Amino acid sequence: MFIVKIGGSVLSQSEEIVKDLANYKDFIVVHGSGPQVDKLTKERLGKEPRWVYSVSGVKCRYTDSEVILLHQEVCREQTSKLVELLKTNGMDAIGFAESPIIFAKRKEAIKVIENKKKYILREDQSGKIERIDSESLNSVLSKGKIPVIPPLAIGHNGEPLNVNGDRVCAYLARELGVDTIINLSNIPGFLRNEKVVPEIKLNELEQLRKETRGGMSIKLIGVQEAMNFGVQKFVISSGEIDKPVTSALDGKGTVFLHG
Repeated sequence: MFIVKIGGSVLSQSEEIVKDLANYKDFIVVHGSGPQVDKLTKERLGKEPRWVYSVSGVKCRYTDSEVILLHQEVCREQTSKLVELLKTNGMDAIGFAESPIIFAKRKEAIKVIENKKKYILREDQSGKIERIDSESLNSVLSKGKIPVIPPLAIGHNGEPLNVNGDRVCAYLARELGVDTIINLSNIPGFLRNEKVVPEIKLNELEQLRKETRGGMSIKLIGVQEAMNFGVQKFVISSGEIDKPVTSALDGKGTVFLHG
């Protein structure tokens, strides 16, 4: 079994990705939501999406009470589309947007840096993953169905929370003993001097995280968590190429391994 994450930046390529997935069995689909939520934030709320940096340099979305509703809407829509695409291509699938299986603790306050100043940001509706409803997930898998999981969680008080899709993959892998994760994005892999690094070992990750900023930083956190949870192979690759799943499994992109 493997997990494939379809990043929000390549959801427009879902048809080609799913056609490639039809060649495989025993996998779980996780998808992103970022660009779609950004678009609705501008169109519906008339404001720019707010992205902030934690003191450790990790880029994350500030999800207020209005944006979380858009996030829910996007998750429902994109999960439904992927389920229908999978079915159209001969695979039975079930989505977990209406009944999330991820449970998280709401981050009541986060330390961020904006305009070179550090301060505490409150009222964020994002969360730190605590557990996965593995019973529901295994029930679906035992029936030969493909789970489609959005980055949406439930908080301690039943409130919806935004969680990072890369870290969702890591926690799913821990619960199910998955040994391979593919992260498909609009980038060809981890870049150094504008060139893809073909292979990175786990013992190099900590230093890389310290040197990396922006969206790639949170991806590296997801990689590190997943491999510490027992994942043997993690691939960051492009979702915009021919047969992206097959290419990633064959090692195209950046392959993270133990060592």
